[in-house]
Amino acid sequence: MTRTYTFSEYDHVAMVLKYDNDSDEIYFVEAVGKVGVALNRWSNLRRHIGCNKFYRKVIFRHINFDRSDEMLDNLDTFLNEAIGKKYNFNLFNSMRT
Repeated sequence: MTRTYTFSEYDHVAMVLKYDNDSDEIYFVEAVGKVGVALNRWSNLRRHIGCNKFYRKVIFRHINFDRSDEMLDNLDTFLNEAIGKKYNFNLFNSMRT
């Protein structure tokens, strides 16, 4: 629905995270339908990617920025506030803006 409405090739965005204490795993922070904002493991998501699956493809873009202690603290605060929040998207409200 999002790709149709926005005429975009993409319809979903997630933040990719890697933690020092679990260096063999990659995590995604994403907002999904009935679940809301969740932290998901790549090992659980990859089976849902491909032709005729939930995600047709995944595109990764690395963003370079200063990973200072302050920035990492801000990211940690954001994640603690965001993860678990309910997803609240209303197509009617988005069309009014």
